[in-house]
Amino acid sequence: MRVTVKGDLLKAMIAEANLIDRAAEGAIKETTEATKLALRAQVTSAGMGQRLANSWRGQFWENKGGVDSAGSVWSKAPHIITAYDRGVVIRAAGGRYLAIPTENVIRRAGQKLRPADFAAAGIPLRFVPAKGSRPALLVVDDLTASISRKTGRLRGFRFTTAKTRRRGVATVVMFMLIAQARVPKRLDVDAVERQASEHLPGLMIQRIEAG
Repeated sequence: MRVTVKGDLLKAMIAEANLIDRAAEGAIKETTEATKLALRAQVTSAGMGQRLANSWRGQFWENKGGVDSAGSVWSKAPHIITAYDRGVVIRAAGGRYLAIPTENVIRRAGQKLRPADFAAAGIPLRFVPAKGSRPALLVVDDLTASISRKTGRLRGFRFTTAKTRRRGVATVVMFMLIAQARVPKRLDVDAVERQASEHLPGLMIQRIEAG
């Protein structure tokens, strides 16, 4: 038996192949964007802030030059995401304690200062051993509170001078020292990935049927 492919059939096959390519491309693009948004929503729902949520990024590559279309979603803060996705115990690296900054530690470039920053600035931190249920502390002595004249709120602390000594001198807790900290599991990245994998074939079929 001999089979002959006619022109109309060949065109139909090519058109069908092109339709499948477009359907796959559109479904992958839609799934990439939906996955990124789902992961961002998971972070904000866990109460972890929009800044960390926006660390999730997505990119789509079109089907060009014989290379299949593809999508990728990743975080620009992978260590933080992984910690909250798995739930891990953080221990001090090369030291005895983890230094947890208190509300008294100021921020620089969006990040709270570290003990090393105090040392670099020539600000002495005094170690206070743990006592009972209270953890060990790093404190700064001989400080005076700086109060806003307009609001009456605490703006921070400054070293005491002869002029400010009459206001009173305080020892201020800057860091609490703990042996380890447990990061609770608050995210489920695998669940979002499974959902994306399960929905992708259905999206392709919908686009193929829609033509």
